[in-house]
Order: sequence, then C-alpha cells, then structure tokens
Amino acid sequence: MEELGFGDYVKELKVVDDESRAQVSFQMRFELMLQRTEKKREKKSKTSKSPEELKAAQEALFAKARLKTGISKSELVEQDEQDEEEEDIDNDESLDDANDSIQDD
Repeated sequence: MEELGFGDYVKELKVVDDESRAQVSFQMRFELMLQRTEKKREKKSKTSKSPEELKAAQEALFAKARLKTGISKSELVEQDEQDEEEEDIDNDESLDDANDSIQDD
C-alpha cells in the first residue's frame, strides 16, 4: 500500500481489520452458543417421561436412599429445621459481634 502511495491509510485499515475480526469472532461464538442451546433443548424434548413421571422417579430414588441410611423423611425435616435454627443463632451472634465492634470504635 505504501509503495502505491496509500501509506496514510495503513493505520486506518488495520483498525477496520481488527474490528472486522472481532465481529467475526463474536458471531462465531454466538452461533456456537445457539447450537449448544439447541442441542440441550433437543435432548430435553427426547425424554419419554412427563415432568410428573420424572418427579415421581426422583421421589422414589430419595425414598430408596433414606431406606439405605435408615433415616425417615420426618427425621430429615426435623434435622433441617434444627440446622436452620443453629444457622439463625450463628447469624445473630455474628451480628451482635459486629455491632459490638462498631460501638467500640
């Protein structure tokens, strides 16, 4: 380009080239994302079970796991409630500590 007398345009052409490459790169990534999304959608639609059947199967697996561990569903619920209470107590203590340190300053 410079030999032909267009050296002033080289810098501008490089900028346009870089922008063009960035746009192509973006389009390729976008198309790849669309393809992946479509594959996931197709995979989900190929299942032969309804959402209700899938939920029932999941519940059956949970029940089987509870039987293996010897823990009933009510015991799990009770343990979850205890864990939440302990978490609340810990959070309250943390807030108290933070308030105390603020007052000390």
